[in-house]
Amino acid sequence: MWSDKSNGGIKSFAFGREKVEQALFEFRDASGALVRRQLNARFRHCSCIQTGRLQVCIPPAIGWMCERPALVVRMKVAYEENMIEMRRLLKEETRLNDAAKAADAIAKAFLASEDGMIMVREEAEKRTKRIFHGVEDLLSQ
Repeated sequence: MWSDKSNGGIKSFAFGREKVEQALFEFRDASGALVRRQLNARFRHCSCIQTGRLQVCIPPAIGWMCERPALVVRMKVAYEENMIEMRRLLKEETRLNDAAKAADAIAKAFLASEDGMIMVREEAEKRTKRIFHGVEDLLSQ
């Protein structure tokens, strides 16, 4: 984009490439850096140029026409308020999962205890009697 050649480069931009890259690399939002370098970025369309002429790349993989170094710019800026809310929701979900695991462990421990076994047996006997009386009522009709 900062080409001096007359191939459509930027002509009236007040800052040099170094200043713009420095500003982009130093910018941080709530989730970190906005820009990073990627050594082997893949592109669906090749637009490589060497010595002012279009060069043809060997496709690195199916669906990709070119692989070259690139600057990766995140599309959305993360605001601190959004990150705080996301962290709050994540903590709440973690607390709920921990509470569910604790309740499960307590219930299993109770059912394995003598009191738990007695309760299960009594409940099973009640249900069996209810079912048995229901069947007797149906047969008597």
